[in-house]
Amino acid sequence: MTPPICILSGEENIGKSTLCKQIIEYGKSRNIAVSGIRSELEIVNNQKIAINSFNVKTDEMMNLAVYFPGWDKEKSERKWKFNREAINWGNDVLRRSVPTDLLIIDEIGYLELEKGEGWNECFNVLESNQYQLALVVIRPELLTLASKRHEKISVYSLQKNNRKEIENKLIDKLNRLV
Repeated sequence: MTPPICILSGEENIGKSTLCKQIIEYGKSRNIAVSGIRSELEIVNNQKIAINSFNVKTDEMMNLAVYFPGWDKEKSERKWKFNREAINWGNDVLRRSVPTDLLIIDEIGYLELEKGEGWNECFNVLESNQYQLALVVIRPELLTLASKRHEKISVYSLQKNNRKEIENKLIDKLNRLV
C-alpha cells in the first residue's frame, strides 16, 4: 500500500514552513518518529537574507540559499542562489530519513521539478514507501509538475483564513495513520 502524501501549498510568506514546524513539534511531543528536512527564512531588519534548512531529526542546520535576485541568467526572476554543499547535505539527510512515521520535505521546488537537480533524493525517498505519512511543501505554480510524479496526493492550499483548519486536518490524518 502506498502511504499518503500531503502537499502543503500556498503563496510566498503564507506560513507553510511555520506550519511544518508545528506539525513536527506535535509529532515529536507524541513520540511519533519524525524525520526529513525543513526550511526557515532568515530575516534581518525586515529583509530576507537566507534560507536555512534543518535536519528534522537532529536539528542540525545548513545555509541552503542566499537572497540574490537576478542571479539565474536562465530565469532572472529567481531570487535565491543555492549552496551546492547544502544541497548535497540535504540529499544525505533525506536518504537517512526513512524508515519513519512522518516524513517532512520542506520544500520541493523548481530545482527538483524543473531541472532534475536540488534535493532530487526526495523522489527516491517518497517512492520508497518507508513512511506512514509524508508532508511535502510545494509552491502553487509547481503543483501540476508534482502531481505528474505521484497519484496519491492530497493538496492543502494554505491561506490566511484556513491555517487552523489545515493544521487540524493534518494532525487528524497523522493521528489516524500512526
